[in-house]
Amino acid sequence: MNRFSSDINAIDSTLPEEWNDLFAFSVIICGTLFVISYSTPMFLIMVPPLILVYLWIQDYFIKSSQSLKRMYSVSRSPLYQHFSETLAGASSIRVIDGLKDRFVRLSDERADTIANRMNAWTNNNRWYFYSFKKKIENQKSFCEEAAIVVSGAPSWLEPSNC
Repeated sequence: MNRFSSDINAIDSTLPEEWNDLFAFSVIICGTLFVISYSTPMFLIMVPPLILVYLWIQDYFIKSSQSLKRMYSVSRSPLYQHFSETLAGASSIRVIDGLKDRFVRLSDERADTIANRMNAWTNNNRWYFYSFKKKIENQKSFCEEAAIVVSGAPSWLEPSNC
């Protein structure tokens, strides 16, 4: 039941937003590549290595993200099961001394496990964003420097003009 409701939630709310983002980013990326390629044709030489590095990072991220998301999903079921059992036996738990504290402690431990796994998944996403951003910035700088070297230094860059 838990997995089914999670899948329905993904289809109903998450998927349409992802399609909108995919379309918007595709248009932005294609437009940017067209403008840069039109103004600096030498840029096209660096596009294949940039794509390869991007695909390598993306593959690594997807594998780790899937594992972390799976761990998060698996850890939710025991909490829901514990909660259902607690509700079903609420009258018995209240009557027996010490049982209430045990059920609260177990519930807290399972909630902590879920929070830790969700935190790991969130940190993985943040790492991907910052790592990818840094690699793109480094490659952009390299491409700019390579274009200057290959095309010859412009006159305003000559040291004798200072």
